[in-house]
Amino acid sequence: MDGQSLLREEVEREMNRESDRLRNELTDAKNRAEQAERASATLMEALSKAKQELVKAKQAPVPQGENGSLESAESLRAEIERLRSHIFSLQPYQQEFTADKAGRAYDEVVDGTTHWVTSFLEPILDDPESRSMIDKRRHTHGQILRDAVQHHPDLANASRIPETHVEIAIAIVMRFLHTHIFQTTLLGLYQNEVKFLTEVTDSLQTLAEPKRDTYTVRSWRAEALVGIMSDPRYATKRKAYIRALTEQLVRIFSVFIDGEDSFREICELCRKGVVKPAVALQKKMETSLHHFYIDDTPYFHPGSGNFNHVPFYKNLHSNRVKCEDVLHYRKPFNLTKLDPAPSDHQLFTELSYVMTVSPALYMRKIAKGDVMNQPILVRAEQALVTWGPMEDFEKFKAENKLTQMHRILNEKGPGGGLSFFASQIRSLKFGDA
Repeated sequence: MDGQSLLREEVEREMNRESDRLRNELTDAKNRAEQAERASATLMEALSKAKQELVKAKQAPVPQGENGSLESAESLRAEIERLRSHIFSLQPYQQEFTADKAGRAYDEVVDGTTHWVTSFLEPILDDPESRSMIDKRRHTHGQILRDAVQHHPDLANASRIPETHVEIAIAIVMRFLHTHIFQTTLLGLYQNEVKFLTEVTDSLQTLAEPKRDTYTVRSWRAEALVGIMSDPRYATKRKAYIRALTEQLVRIFSVFIDGEDSFREICELCRKGVVKPAVALQKKMETSLHHFYIDDTPYFHPGSGNFNHVPFYKNLHSNRVKCEDVLHYRKPFNLTKLDPAPSDHQLFTELSYVMTVSPALYMRKIAKGDVMNQPILVRAEQALVTWGPMEDFEKFKAENKLTQMHRILNEKGPGGGLSFFASQIRSLKFGDA
């Protein structure tokens, strides 16, 4: 037997020994996530060396009559590929979606919404020629806009204050996105599958032996969601859902849109600048190991319409809400920068909450084991307030007129409009809560 044959046999024996060693290590690491993670780097390095040996062996001249060695090498390569897949299955899922990345993506949604609203709504409201068109449509289409605001006391309150129409529209869009995108899993398109995933993850944490920790369960769930999202059928459904959702959103503002061509054009801008960035953000949040959530808890007692000043005042002091003052041309209101610092009595009597424009985004980091850290603020809530004595507020209302959007929101439609609802909201001064 020549030297090349001896070399080939030695390589094959070495690769067989290496494969056996890999199998033994993988068996030992099967139910120990930490050990598998440490071993994976070593195993991948060994696998790489083994594949290099295989390449060298294949490139060597093959004497006649030794096809059996080639078949053995091919079989060994297939076995190594199987081992590599097994190693990958033991590696924890990693979706590097940090708080910084989430914050930038959330900013893109808010900024895209602001740009879309201002680019199509403000020119219409500022155009005298559009007044007649809006007047004709307000009775047939105005109720759609009122319905979108009906169950949000802060927006009903803002509808009585001048210079808030843009923020009201932005808030309507953000709450629509929250309901139809950010509160869903897989956009609500696979509800039975999501229910099944939830049952499996609950079982892994409570019934399976050994019980899986939060980190392992979230890794498995994220992998499962990625698998479903990779299905071409999901991509088809998602595309159709985005288109239908965009039209539903734009129809809220149909009282300001004249003609099918204008509607389609505005829909396309909304789809690209608002809905698609929101869907992309939700995909990253729901496939992340960490838990992201949007806090849209209102500052009103359910049912009564009474303002609850305690959580708002707490968020204000902890910088979890960033406020702009309507009375002073959107000047940022920051308690720490007021000089002299206001007394509690002054805050109670002169600071009024108007509305929330965009809710806060939070993140809870998931660590190894069952460690779930305290929530951290990714993006603060954006809100409007009025800061000043009642005389300043009355002067502001006298000097600034309500837009047609305000009038549509406050007129009585078939469902009563917002006039009755808004009148039930008590004064939003802290002292009246």
